[in-house]
Formats: sequence, C-alpha cells, structure tokens
Amino acid sequence: MSEKESKVIVTDQHFEEFKDGFNHYVERFGLKDYKIYFEQVDSDEFYGSIDADPRNGIATIKLCKEIDARDINDFVPYETGKHEAIHLLLARIEWIGSCRYVESGEISTEIERLVRILEKNL
Repeated sequence: MSEKESKVIVTDQHFEEFKDGFNHYVERFGLKDYKIYFEQVDSDEFYGSIDADPRNGIATIKLCKEIDARDINDFVPYETGKHEAIHLLLARIEWIGSCRYVESGEISTEIERLVRILEKNL
C-alpha cells in the first residue's frame, strides 16, 4: 500500500465538528478575549494544534488535512477541538511561565483564574 493510500482525508464535516468542539469549550471557559482563526494544515505530527499569543489575544487553531488510516477509530474531531480549547485555557500560564522576568503574583493570579473556570465546569 502506498503512503497516499494509507491516509484518510479529513472532511469538511470533520472540520466543522472540530470547530464546534473548540468553540463550545471556549464559550464554556469564558475565553472570549481572543481573536480566533481556524485552518487545516498538512501534518504527520498531530490531529490538531494551537498557536496562541496570549499577550496579543490571537490564536490559530489547526486541524490536519489527512490522518493515517490506522488512526481513524481514534480520531474524534469534537474531542480534538475540546483538547485545543484546553490548551487555549492554559496558554496564558504557559506564556507567563516562559517569561524571563515574572512579576510577583502573576502565576498565582493566573492559577486562581484557572481554578475558578474549572470550578464552574467540573
């Protein structure tokens, strides 16, 4: 079997389910302060991914165009969208943690914000 034959195309319906899952959890988590872009990309490394810029409030959410045929039973677009929304929820704490100079209290303030969001949703 050739490499191309071992791939399954991610359909427009898959992409819409992915966006629905992502948008549902962004709404649920109250992450309305981001400008969100969606795109489909060629990737053998992931189903979905996110490039988030918490400082500027921009996030690009990506879904692969194809998946390996052997992975088709594990591919649930809605859940992949949910997964990327959780990454967006954590993006600010990741950004704060990567800063060379972190202001006193920034991490604990962000952790408290995340705890309040999770309290409402769990």
